[in-house]
Amino acid sequence: MSDYWKHKQKIAKSDVWIVAFCFVLATPFFYETFVFCYHKIGVIKTIFFVFFHYFNPLLLVYFLVYFLLPVSIKNKNVFYFTLILLVTLLVQAALSRTVYGFLGVKVAKINFDTITFEIQDTIMLAAPLSMILFVKQLVEIKGQFLRIEKEKKEAELKLLKQQIDPHFLFNNLNVLGVLIQQDKNSATEYLNRFANLYRYLIKYKDEDVVLLEEEWSFAQNYIFLIQQRFGNTYDFSSFQNDSIGPLLSRFVPPGAVQALIENIVKHNQGDHERPLQIEVEFGDNYCAIKNEIRAKLTSVESTQTGLKSLEMRYRLLSDQKLMIKQTEGSFEVKIPLLKSV
Repeated sequence: MSDYWKHKQKIAKSDVWIVAFCFVLATPFFYETFVFCYHKIGVIKTIFFVFFHYFNPLLLVYFLVYFLLPVSIKNKNVFYFTLILLVTLLVQAALSRTVYGFLGVKVAKINFDTITFEIQDTIMLAAPLSMILFVKQLVEIKGQFLRIEKEKKEAELKLLKQQIDPHFLFNNLNVLGVLIQQDKNSATEYLNRFANLYRYLIKYKDEDVVLLEEEWSFAQNYIFLIQQRFGNTYDFSSFQNDSIGPLLSRFVPPGAVQALIENIVKHNQGDHERPLQIEVEFGDNYCAIKNEIRAKLTSVESTQTGLKSLEMRYRLLSDQKLMIKQTEGSFEVKIPLLKSV
């Protein structure tokens, strides 16, 4: 019985108001019962009779809605629910007969028909209010669940987006320091691109999705930084702005294209004599980034800021998934272009 008390529901203020409203609606029935009993058992006993006659089903409502139903649903035990409810109704019927006899109200002899009638009478009084309160609880629980899921999703997205910001800051600052000493004009261009890149991150840090046009511009700034850092070891010549067309009005998570490019550079070895080929294709409802596989000589520790994080972000935003294809010599990732979220 420990679970029985552990999973009981609390009474909300709105529940009290619902019960009070139902009692107000039932006032004519109170009056009718009072008039019917007044001339037979007197004023005092009639007051007690009316109070008990309507308060007894209220106890059943309380027990059913706030104890029995939550526990039975939690344990998924229909037999348990039926047995306890039947025992409770029998106890209430016996209690009613005892109280009515004490008040001087004539009651029929105990038999199957009288017990059945008293149980039916109690159910008829308790069922409407029980249904109202239980449905209200279900609606509130569903609302709480949806709110918790939304907050969880927002927290996970925020964490994943925060992982993007500082990932390549240190190396880029090192490159900037070298350029300042060697070529101030190149350093100025590098700094402008670097500033545009972080301006994008700051601008869209609280957004779940951005226009592909904005993301593509961000990715081009990132590519420029890569080229300044590694020279021509990575060949991005296949990137064509005019191949995107109307797809620029679609949406992707902030940093999605950049994350794929970063993943390629991180895990594949570039070479000045034989640059690593990277291709981008904008097709129907997707953006595909494909690269030849050329693993680095030294293993690179995997983190959650790459492909896995991007997969997680798409799962949180939509029912569309990343499409990953790997062959012996190439690796390709297709990210869905979202119409809206």
